[in-house]
Amino acid sequence: MSAEGSGAAGPRPPQQERSREALRKVLAAAEELLRTEGSDAFTMANVAERAGVSVGAVYRRFAGREELLNAVKDRLIDNLEQELSAALADADAGLEGVVDAFVGATVRGLSAGTDVFPYLLSGKGGEAKEERTGRAVSVMQRLFLDAASPHVAQVRRADPVTALTTVFRLVLGGCIHRMLTVQTVPDGISWPRWTEETSDMAIAYLTTSGRSRG
Repeated sequence: MSAEGSGAAGPRPPQQERSREALRKVLAAAEELLRTEGSDAFTMANVAERAGVSVGAVYRRFAGREELLNAVKDRLIDNLEQELSAALADADAGLEGVVDAFVGATVRGLSAGTDVFPYLLSGKGGEAKEERTGRAVSVMQRLFLDAASPHVAQVRRADPVTALTTVFRLVLGGCIHRMLTVQTVPDGISWPRWTEETSDMAIAYLTTSGRSRG
């Protein structure tokens, strides 16, 4: 799904290429404004000025600030989904290759939004906003599990599917948490190093048997 066609969270996609290009300019300007100026400067007038279009042109596409914010979020999520799909398609053979590709793509996608996502995950949005987030998680989980399924014999846990799902949730949750907090609570770890450590931890869990229970 493209950022322009974000469904209930955004406006109806334009049909002409010229209109699609104008929408891309507005969304890119809105994202850049959030990165450089923060949410206080995020007004329809400022977005229009940065995009080089009239305020009326922005309002013809978006009913207001919250709808535009949701469209920016859709754009970043679409990029994350596409990044993950491409990375898994090109992953090295074997379970380690899939895990490395998954962690790397997730970190790249979310760390790229460190200056933006905190604004997008707060505020209003309602059911449409929650639905888009839930849909993204479902898509990413399916991509990861589908890529890992040919290598499930390498998973040594008692329930390989549960183990892979656990890895998916922990990695995604850890990436989101770090993305939201790393600027206010720095840990001194670079994103590349954090990626390596997280991937190693996930692979170690998947390739060792669990504790005996009972």
